Amino acid sequence: MKDGVDYRIGPGMASLLMVFFVLCMAALAILTLQSVQVESVLNRRTAQATGAFYEAAVQVERQLADIDAELARARAAAAGDADAYAAGVAALQATLPPTHDPYGSIPIGFSPGLAADALSLSFAVLIGEGKESEIQVILHVPKSLTGPRYALVRRMLVNIAPWDAEQDIGVYVPGTSD
Repeated sequence: MKDGVDYRIGPGMASLLMVFFVLCMAALAILTLQSVQVESVLNRRTAQATGAFYEAAVQVERQLADIDAELARARAAAAGDADAYAAGVAALQATLPPTHDPYGSIPIGFSPGLAADALSLSFAVLIGEGKESEIQVILHVPKSLTGPRYALVRRMLVNIAPWDAEQDIGVYVPGTSD
């Protein structure tokens, strides 16, 4: 007499397990493909934003070099007259690209470390094609005609697009193009 019952797996059960395994693998493959597509879009956007930022950073450095050369010319033209030098600095500020403050909350040239004998220069370089952000730069130019021509006070990335609660923030939705 037998003590236990023998269970056997027939050919139908093996086929069902194989179908289940194939369906699980297909689902994982679809999820992996979707993940790769999302990562691809994110990587492309990141590369574009990074490239645009570094192009703007190069423009900032070129602008700083131009400002340095203009300040050297203004010092030479002032020939020791601090008021003439200040007028040259003011004329230089008029030629620089303006900075933006979409909320009107802070004076752009304001800096708590501005010395009483220093003039402020500020400019901005827009970033990318959307032009929703910029690199703002503020310089302090001492009125004295000796020493360094300027001190870099602030260089910062600023979002200049007004915020709108109804605005699409650009979240990627799978199954759509960019």
